[in-house]
Amino acid sequence: TFLLPFDHYTHFVSGFAISYAVLYLFSKQKVSLTTAMRFWIAILVALGLGGIQEILEFLMASGGLVGEGMFFLGPGDFSHAYPEAVWANLSLDLVNDLFGAYFGALVYIAVQKLKFKKSIK
Repeated sequence: TFLLPFDHYTHFVSGFAISYAVLYLFSKQKVSLTTAMRFWIAILVALGLGGIQEILEFLMASGGLVGEGMFFLGPGDFSHAYPEAVWANLSLDLVNDLFGAYFGALVYIAVQKLKFKKSIK
């Protein structure tokens, strides 16, 4: 893949999608929180779900299901040859969750502000 393993791109995209979806749901449900609170909650939800996914990968690897990723669809995160690389991979996965979630929340807020400005004109 280009520069980063595919796994890291999927974490970025999932973080983006989760934070965007959480903010969308907040707006549809008319949740009465400040924009800043919505922003941080959306990011924390994305990070929490990313963390749960990493825990599931760890449990599956601990149970001997090492190989083609969590659902046997990719290269996986665990290597008996390089066990120390697992922590670097996990950390980069979570960092990409964070970046994706942050960017998704920023994009959602920017889109809403543009819609608001267009509705005023």
